[in-house]
Amino acid sequence: MARDPRWGRTPETYGEDPYLTSRIGVSFVKGLQGNDPRYLKVVSTPKHFAGNNEEHNRFECKAYMSERALRSYYLPAFKALVTEGGAQAIMSAYNAINGVPCTANKWLLTDILRNEWGFNGYIVSDCGAPGFLYSPHNYASSREEAATIALKAGVDLECSGHCNECFIFRDYLPRAYEMGKVTESEITSAAFRVLRARFKLGLFDDPSLNPYSSLSPSLIGCSKHQQLALETARQSIVLLKNRNNMLPLDRKKIRSIAVLGINAATCEFGDYSGTPLNDPVSPLQGIINKAGKDIRIKTLPWEGIPKVLTDSKTNNRKEEDFYKNEKQLVKNCDAVIVVLGINKSIEMEGRDRSSLDLPADQQQFIKDIYKANPRTIVVLIAGSSLAINWIEENVPAIINAWYPGEQGGNAIAEVLFGDYNPAGRLPLTYYSSIEDLPAFNDYDVFNGRTYMYFNKKPLYAFGYGLSYTSFSYSNIKIDKPSMVQSDTITLSVDIKNTGRSDGDEVVQLYLRQKKAPLQMPVRQLKAFKRIFLDIGETKTVSFELCKKDLSYWNNQNEFVLDYGEFNVQIGASSDDIRQEIVFSVTDQKN
Repeated sequence: MARDPRWGRTPETYGEDPYLTSRIGVSFVKGLQGNDPRYLKVVSTPKHFAGNNEEHNRFECKAYMSERALRSYYLPAFKALVTEGGAQAIMSAYNAINGVPCTANKWLLTDILRNEWGFNGYIVSDCGAPGFLYSPHNYASSREEAATIALKAGVDLECSGHCNECFIFRDYLPRAYEMGKVTESEITSAAFRVLRARFKLGLFDDPSLNPYSSLSPSLIGCSKHQQLALETARQSIVLLKNRNNMLPLDRKKIRSIAVLGINAATCEFGDYSGTPLNDPVSPLQGIINKAGKDIRIKTLPWEGIPKVLTDSKTNNRKEEDFYKNEKQLVKNCDAVIVVLGINKSIEMEGRDRSSLDLPADQQQFIKDIYKANPRTIVVLIAGSSLAINWIEENVPAIINAWYPGEQGGNAIAEVLFGDYNPAGRLPLTYYSSIEDLPAFNDYDVFNGRTYMYFNKKPLYAFGYGLSYTSFSYSNIKIDKPSMVQSDTITLSVDIKNTGRSDGDEVVQLYLRQKKAPLQMPVRQLKAFKRIFLDIGETKTVSFELCKKDLSYWNNQNEFVLDYGEFNVQIGASSDDIRQEIVFSVTDQKN
C-alpha cells in the first residue's frame, strides 16, 4: 500500500486505496496464473506480507499499528488476492509488526493467511529474511533458531540474498532438526507445498499435456504486446491542468515546438521493470513521430546544474548564465514541452525520498523556461506524487505520465496532440508539502494518512484527473431506501458527455458512514467504472453494495456492520462529488 509518498517502492504499488489495489491486483494475479483447471501459467506471488513501507531501515524495520489499522488498510488487498484471485504464493516481509518480524509471525502467516483466508499455496521469505531474524532483528538467538522460527511460523521456501549467511534453511535447518527443534513432518509439509506448485506448473509432466508449453518466446514483444503497452500508457496518463484549453496542441497553428528537460530523451521505467525487447519510445521521439513534417521540433540535451553549485552560498556564477542556450531556443517557439520528474536515483528499492519536491535544478529550469516562453507544458515522469506547487500555480498545462513503459513516448504525444483524450485518475494523493505528512514511521493510517483521513487541502486529490471534454452527473437513484444486513442495495446515476470531444469518464463511488463509534473515513472508495461517451451521449452507470462494502473492523477485533445511515457520494474524484443519496441499514425489511 502506498501509505507514504516518501517510500521508495511507491512506484511498485497500485496506489493508496485498498479497494483500488485489490481490483487491479486480483486481475493481475488471474492474468499471470491463467485459467486452465489443471495447470498454472505462472505462480503469482503478491508481496510483501505485510505492512512493508520503509526502505532506509528495511531489513530491521519495526512497524507498530493497531490490529484495526492492519485489518482496515494493510491486509484487505492481500485478502482479495488470495480469496478472489487464488494467488498460489505469498512473500513475507522484512519488517516486524508490533515486535514480531513477519517472517516469524505465525499469527500473520498461519492463523490469518492460511486458516482464516484459506490460502493453499506456499509462503516464500523476502530475500535473506530468515537470516535477519538473527541479525539485525535480534529476534532469534541463533541461526538454527531463526530457521526453526521461520518454518514453524509458516515459511516454506527461503529466498536468498542481501546477507552473509543467506541460506538459513539449507545450512541451518538440518542442524535445527538434529537438535530436535523441528520435526520431519514440519519440513515435509513445507516441501510438499513447494513441490505442489511445481507440479501445477507442469514441470514433471509431458509438455504436451500443458497448454502453456505451446506458448512461444516470440510472443514476447509481439505487435499485440506493443499495442497493449501503448493502450496501457494511454489509459494511465493523467491531465492535471489545462488552463484556457492550452491542450490539445493545434497542428494548424503550431510550426515549432521545443522539447526539453531531464526526462525528455530518456525512457524511465522504474524499478523491477526489466528491459523491453523492442526499442522503447522516449517522450521526445514520440513527439517527433507525431508532429509530422510540418512542425519543427527543437531540442537540447539535458544539462542539470551541478549540485555543488545549487547548494553553494558562495557561488559566484551569475544565475542568468544557467540554461542560457535553452532559454534562447524556446524564445520564439509556438509551444514548449518540458519533461521533468524523477527516476531510480531518487526512488527505488532501498532508497526512500527525503522530499516531495522536484530536484532544485529542475525547479530552476522550469522557472527559467516559463519566463522565456509562457506557452509551456510540463510532462511529469515519476512513479509517485510530487509537490509541484509553483508549476501548478504558473504553468498552463500539466500532464502526469508516471513511468509509462516502452510505448510511453507515443502515448504522451497522442495526448499532447489530441489523438487520445486523457482520462487517467490519480491513485494517490498529491500533497503540497512534506509537512502535510505524519512521521514516516507512523503506521496509524487514521492519523491523517491518505485521502480517507487527510484533513487538509491536497495539491491534487485522490481520483483526480481532467479531460478534453466535460461530463454532467444527474438522476441518482437507489432501489430501496433501506436494507438489512444480509441484503444488497443498487444505485445508479446518469452520466452525459456535455463537451466537444468523445472521451472516457471514470465514475467513482465513495461511501461515508454518518455516525459510528470509531473514527471512520471522511469517504472511502467502494466502486468505480470507466465508461466511454460520444459527444452528447448519456449512459446510466449502476453499482451494487453489500454487507462487506459497509462493514469495518472494530476494537473487539471483528468486522461489523452498524445500523444507521450511510451517505453514497458519486463523482469525478474524491473531492469532486457530483451526486449524493442516503440510505439506512435496519434490522428489518420495509
